Amino acid sequence: MGKNTLPALKLSFSAGKEPNEDIALCLRHEGVRLLAAFDGCGGVGGRRYAQLDNRTGAHIASGLYAGCLEEWFGENAAALPRENTAEDLSALFARTAREFSARYLKQPSAVTGSMVRTLPSTAAIALVYPQGAALYWAGNTRGYMLTDRGLRQLTRDDYATKCDAFESLYLDAPIANYLCADQPFGLHETAADLPQKGVLVLATDGAYHALPTPMHFEALLLDALFQSSTKKQWKKRLKESLFTRAADDVTLVLQPFGFRDYAGLNPYFDKRRRHVNQAYILPADKAEADNRLVLKALWEMYQKE
Repeated sequence: MGKNTLPALKLSFSAGKEPNEDIALCLRHEGVRLLAAFDGCGGVGGRRYAQLDNRTGAHIASGLYAGCLEEWFGENAAALPRENTAEDLSALFARTAREFSARYLKQPSAVTGSMVRTLPSTAAIALVYPQGAALYWAGNTRGYMLTDRGLRQLTRDDYATKCDAFESLYLDAPIANYLCADQPFGLHETAADLPQKGVLVLATDGAYHALPTPMHFEALLLDALFQSSTKKQWKKRLKESLFTRAADDVTLVLQPFGFRDYAGLNPYFDKRRRHVNQAYILPADKAEADNRLVLKALWEMYQKE
């Protein structure tokens, strides 16, 4: 499949004792790769359904949307790429949520209020072709491109309050657009060129919110890669690094391209890893605890790269 020769790395785990409300997909069909990450919205989706093993709406939602996307991909991969995919997927998710809700979620709940939603979940979806990728998203589950020049966010967060990637770490901003059964939503769309070598990254907020700055997220990806020569080793180190930090469920999907094997990633990214640590992480660590002015100044420098 051209540049996309390696299998994707998929990491998803619960940050607490409750079941994981995230889910990830990595599929390949008809020469197209599908990568997806769904994050059931635990706040507005905290309603529990006794008739469905007392599961939360957030937990049900992520699996429901992943399941219908997998079925859609199997039926449509041969016809991709095509126009109106964002609209088609938005309609598919809305119809699936409404039908499931009408069939299974009729019983009253102890959780009520205007902020409660039925089957809420964020989503980030990538369709990867030999010539490029298309990303579709709703909410704050993100798509990134990691190259030897850095980590670039490809998606734009759907926060009700205007904030950038740094500010979002310190604001409890509500999400304004997400998949659900009882209010309108829509998937955004963007195209991404594939550089000669790189890694396409999907991440739920449990991954990047576990860290004090966006630079720390890039450093975590690269530091976990350091001394990893296999996908299994990289995945293990990523989980070890995030497990002690995460306050929310974590999902990462990493799709390398331009490499013959996972052993080639470490030497390719090592110069960038050392630069990020020396230019940003060391100064951030030397700053006084939670000195946000210093962190923001470093973030502004990082953005200029």
